[in-house]
Amino acid sequence: MLTIGVPIVNVANIGSKLGNAKQAAEYRRATGAKYHANHRPLVQFISDIVHKNHPVIIKGPIIRYLIFSVLTLLLFTACGGTDLDRLIKTRECVKCDLSGANLRWANLTGANLNEANLYEANLTGANLTGANLGGADLIGAYLTGAYLTGANLYEANLTGADLTGAYLGGADLTGTDLIGAYLTGADLTGANLTGTYLNGADLTGAILDDVIGADFDNALNVAPEYLKD
Repeated sequence: MLTIGVPIVNVANIGSKLGNAKQAAEYRRATGAKYHANHRPLVQFISDIVHKNHPVIIKGPIIRYLIFSVLTLLLFTACGGTDLDRLIKTRECVKCDLSGANLRWANLTGANLNEANLYEANLTGANLTGANLGGADLIGAYLTGAYLTGANLYEANLTGADLTGAYLGGADLTGTDLIGAYLTGADLTGANLTGTYLNGADLTGAILDDVIGADFDNALNVAPEYLKD
């Protein structure tokens, strides 16, 4: 995303400007969570189209909707679509800004997302088998049912992330921050948990067979058979 020192505004705040709840919802899903204030002229132009008060717009709901869709796509590109496009096309996106991105069920097998910003990204059901997420910011990310088998999560930050039912077999979680994360029913068979921060992490029903270097002293709801004597 652009970083010109302009305040970041949550996209949810412009829903009323668009004048149509369905279009506003589509806009939020398409663009993620944020846009920059230096794009306000384009946002206002889109608003004018929807409100039928722009002098150059041809009358008719279909024409207005088509123009709205095209301009929304342009705004999406201007606000970070480049990083998302690069990830989808090449699966190579080192230090990308994908905060708030919608990547539900995406196939990102073997993707290189080293040190990427995936803050509160939606990766529900995504296939990240063998992916490189070393040093990535996944604070508050949604990884419910995600496939992270053999993934590199070395020193990644997953504070408060939702990993309910995720598959983390053989993953490298060395030095990873899982403070307050939800790992209910997650499969961590053979994962490397050396130096992993598990304070307040919920491990209810998690499969922890053959994990390496784990310290569950401050974790929550760990099955008795996995606790050290």
